[in-house]
Amino acid sequence: MKKKYLPLMFKTIVVHSLTYSIVGGLYYQLVTHRYYVGETAVVDWLMRDPNSLWVQSLWLPAQVLRGILISIILYAIYDRIVELKNKGWMLISGLYLLVGWLSAAGPTPGSIEGIVYTKVPLDFQIISALEVIIQGLLLGLILNKWIQKTEAIQEVNLL
Repeated sequence: MKKKYLPLMFKTIVVHSLTYSIVGGLYYQLVTHRYYVGETAVVDWLMRDPNSLWVQSLWLPAQVLRGILISIILYAIYDRIVELKNKGWMLISGLYLLVGWLSAAGPTPGSIEGIVYTKVPLDFQIISALEVIIQGLLLGLILNKWIQKTEAIQEVNLL
C-alpha cells in the first residue's frame, strides 16, 4: 500500500472544510442563531459574532489549518483506516470526536471540560454537541469513502 501524505492532506482539508461549513452554516441558521445574537443570546460574551469581519476573514484559513493538523494524525494510521475498509470511518470520526473534541484540553462548549468549567448554559452545550457530532460523523464517512475509492483505483492500476 503506497501512502502519500499530500493527497491525504488535500482530501482531509476539502472534506473537513466542507462538512464544517455546511453543517455549521445550516445548524447556525436553523438551531443555534438565537444563542449567539439578540435578546436570547447566551454565548455572546464568549463567541464572536459569526458575521464579523474577523470571523468572515479567518474561518476558511482556520479550517484549512485544522484539516492539515487532522491529516497529520490520519497519516500515521492511514494503513489501519484502509484495512478497515467500510468501517474506517469509525476510526476517523472516533479520533476527531473523542480526542479532538469531547476530551479536548480546553473548555470547548459540549466537551467534558466545557461542561465542568464554563458557565455556558447546559442546553447550549448539548445543542452545540449535536452539531459537532453530526459534522464529525460526516467527516469520517465522506473522507473514508474517498480514501477507500482511491485505494481501490490504485489497486486496480497495479494489476
